[in-house]
Parts: sequence; structure tokens; C-alpha cells
Amino acid sequence: MLPELELTDSAKQVTGFTVVDGELKRHGAPVTTEPLAEAFGSFLDFLRSFPRPVRLGAHNAKFFDAPVLRRVLRQLGLLGDFRKVVSGFVDTYPMSKNLFTLPSYSQENLVRHFLKKSYDAHNALEDATMLEELFNKWAPTTQAIYRVTYAV
Repeated sequence: MLPELELTDSAKQVTGFTVVDGELKRHGAPVTTEPLAEAFGSFLDFLRSFPRPVRLGAHNAKFFDAPVLRRVLRQLGLLGDFRKVVSGFVDTYPMSKNLFTLPSYSQENLVRHFLKKSYDAHNALEDATMLEELFNKWAPTTQAIYRVTYAV
């Protein structure tokens, strides 16, 4: 999606995203975008393809991903539909802090530490793939998951 607001310098530095002449780029390469409503409609259709209840996992879900999703879904009038499909968010950031003692709990550091690899951090597909691998490697108990599960 093409950002509606100007990207901050820190966001550009962390993600590699820029907007040049109305075109989204990552590290200078053009990125395909689609309108916000279409993207979220497709996302909801994708989520509906899974058995219920669906819980979404994210690293720092409580303070970043979940609030952003809620705000945009409310803006698009899709929050009710989303809540029919998604029962909550699992936040792997506090989970990692609850389970392990490490100097850093950034997803990049966790991937290096547990999976012994590096990856293209802040690339949505790469982030999701690595988070799934981390989660599977950790094999957290049901109790550990519920401790970091938040309502939509």
C-alpha cells in the first residue's frame, strides 16, 4: 500500500522504504502497491480460508501491529468483519522475554541467535517466515502463548 503520510527519516532508515514521485520503493527498487481497501479485503479473504479461531502472531503486536491494524480496519469499516475471523494477537516480543534471557529481543537478533541465520528484516514476507520458524523452534506451551495473547 502506498503510505498516506510522509515516512519519517527513522522509518525510512529501518525499513528501506521511500516514496518517490508517488511510487513506493524499497532500497531504490519499485514495490507493487494496491489500494488500502483492496489489500485489506484480500487479507480478510485470506484469513477466512483458515479454521477458526485465527490468532495472528507478530513481534511487538500489542504496541505496533495490533493498534495499526485496528485503526485501519476501523477506518475502512472492516473491524467487525475482522473480529469475526480473528480472535486475538499473539505477541512474540514479550513471549521471547518471558522464555529467554538475552541481550536483545529484536526479531533480527532472535533469528540470529536461535536459527543461526540472517534475513531481509522489515520485508513483510521475510519477517513472517522467520517469525514462524522462531515460533516453531521455541515450541511454546499453551500457557506461554496465552500469557501474550491479546484481544482484537
